Amino acid sequence: MSYDLTVFTPREEFYDRPSFIRWWKARARWNEGLDYFNPDNAQGQLRLWFNEMIVTYPPLNGPGRLPFDHPRMEMAADYNIGTDIIYVGFSAGYSRRDAAARSFCVAEKHHIGIFFNSDDGDVWMPGPDGSLIVAHTEKPANRAPST
Repeated sequence: MSYDLTVFTPREEFYDRPSFIRWWKARARWNEGLDYFNPDNAQGQLRLWFNEMIVTYPPLNGPGRLPFDHPRMEMAADYNIGTDIIYVGFSAGYSRRDAAARSFCVAEKHHIGIFFNSDDGDVWMPGPDGSLIVAHTEKPANRAPST
């Protein structure tokens, strides 16, 4: 079973959960006609996030993917890359806590939003000082992933 999360270009209306979920469901249809394994789709800070993440979690598909017999293949992640969204599935071969924490830290560094699909549904967005804050959640108590 994979551990899934989404990073995205933040927008003011994403602080409203129903608006965010409608946008996310529409974007997760992957109907832009793009090659969703192509990192060139990602723009700006999302591309920086992707480039930093693949150092630890190389792509399973698309440009830069590892050969299937590569020793680091167990660390490969499945990235689906749109223009303003990257959905990533981390394999069960490593710690979901490590994947979540790394993704969170890199998202905060690049001032992008992050949606923890596989956890409690928290959506984090850059706050006034640039650090990520909970925009909304499905659960009442929240804590940042350990860094």
